[in-house]
Amino acid sequence: MAIHFDVNVNRCERKREETHKKIIRIATELFRKQGFEATTLEQIAEEVDIARTTLYNHFPVKEAIVDAYAQDLIREHKTKMKHVWPELPDTRSRLTAVLFKQWEVAKSEFNMDMLRAFYVYRMQILFQSFKDRSLRSGFGDVLADIIRLGQETGEIKKDVSAKDAADLLDWIHANTVMHWIADPARFPIYERIKLSVDHFLDGIKSGG
Repeated sequence: MAIHFDVNVNRCERKREETHKKIIRIATELFRKQGFEATTLEQIAEEVDIARTTLYNHFPVKEAIVDAYAQDLIREHKTKMKHVWPELPDTRSRLTAVLFKQWEVAKSEFNMDMLRAFYVYRMQILFQSFKDRSLRSGFGDVLADIIRLGQETGEIKKDVSAKDAADLLDWIHANTVMHWIADPARFPIYERIKLSVDHFLDGIKSGG
C-alpha cells in the first residue's frame, strides 16, 4: 500500500509541476502578444484548459506568474552567467559583466509591461522575502559567488558577509533598472550599471 501511495503522490506532483510550467509558458506568450494589462487570469485559464480555481491555486495574481518566469530564467542562466566571469581579471569586471548579462536577458525576455509587473510584485513581497529567502529572485546567489571569490583573492574584506553584500548590490541594481523602466529614453542604463558597481565597491566617501 505504501508503494502504491508513493506512486500516486509522485504522479500528482509531476502533473502539478507540468501544469505549473504550462501556465507560465502560455501566460508569458499572451503577455508578449497582447500586453500584460490586456491579459486576464480567466483568459489564461481558458488557454491552458484548466479551471480558474486550479489557476488560482498555482498563481493568485498575474504578477506572480511573471515572477515565477523570472526565477526560472535566473535558474536557467545561472550556469551561463558563471561562464561569463571566471576569465575576467577582478571583482569589478566580474560584477559588471554579470549585471550587464542579467539586464540583457531581462530585456530580451520581458516586454516593458512584464518588467513593471515583476518589480511591482517584488515590492509587494519585500517584507516576506526578508524572512523567506525562497521568495527572492535567486540572482543574489550569483553575485555572492563572485564576492566570495573576491574575498579569496583579497579584494574584498573577509569579515563581510557575502550574502549580505550580494543582497545590497542586488537592490542597488534593482533600483537602477526601475529608474530605466520609469524613463527608458533618457536613462543611460549601461553607464549606470557600471556606476552602481563602482559605488558598491568604492563607496561615495571623499578621498580627501
